[in-house]
Amino acid sequence: MNSASYTQGKNANHTGTITVDGNDVAISLTAGTYTAGGLAAELQSQIRAAGGSLANATVDIKDGAFEIKTGTSGAAGSVVMSAGDLAEA
Repeated sequence: MNSASYTQGKNANHTGTITVDGNDVAISLTAGTYTAGGLAAELQSQIRAAGGSLANATVDIKDGAFEIKTGTSGAAGSVVMSAGDLAEA
């Protein structure tokens, strides 16, 4: 990803679930134009809002892709993203 802006969604919102350290986090993105960094910040905010151990999760851009870190080290740390509407252009 570069610093260009991306338009999110043809619908009013796109939703999906990101499972972080075994906790399902419902994500809902408002349709609009985001920079890659802005979208990463929005994802991070929604993941951290789930509270608990997820308050330390980070979302960054690395080598053109989103990198989600849970804040939990070792085998206990995991991130799974469903294909759902978030994956649609």
